[in-house]
Amino acid sequence: ADPKDKILLYNKLKQAEGSIHFSLLRSGSAGAPGCTQCHSAHEVAPKERFATLSGSPCRGCHAEIFSAYAGSMHGQARGSGDHFEAPLCSECHRAHDVQGSGSAEQIREACYGCHPTAAAIHAVWLPNAALHLDAISCAACHAPQAKRVVALRLVEEGSGRQLSEREVG
Repeated sequence: ADPKDKILLYNKLKQAEGSIHFSLLRSGSAGAPGCTQCHSAHEVAPKERFATLSGSPCRGCHAEIFSAYAGSMHGQARGSGDHFEAPLCSECHRAHDVQGSGSAEQIREACYGCHPTAAAIHAVWLPNAALHLDAISCAACHAPQAKRVVALRLVEEGSGRQLSEREVG
């Protein structure tokens, strides 16, 4: 094997050792995923195989969450086939250093990666926007299919007409 491939695999293994999946493996959790739950035992598939909704290995263990994702703005955009830039699971939770979604900071930083003007847009209309964005995950307001959500509806002063996200941003 090419020495570069060995170094790449070693680096991926080091990343994976810090993941929530390996934490579960180390604790002896039954059914905890290892490398072969996403990759075949005999092949490390190219990244492109996992770059579609049907190719995502996450759905095997996280069917309920994956179903919610598929109904989300990102999932619908990715599923339409027109928006391959819409994120999949591994783009926010990382592919090898899989992390949970418990950290509002981690989620916010992932969101800012694609939405760099989000803080400035919120500052226009949201009092104490910086404090709010530090304390609350983006998904709390922007994942309406989630089980627990803050339902924020902005309306036009006077008419009471509900504003779309596009109109606000």
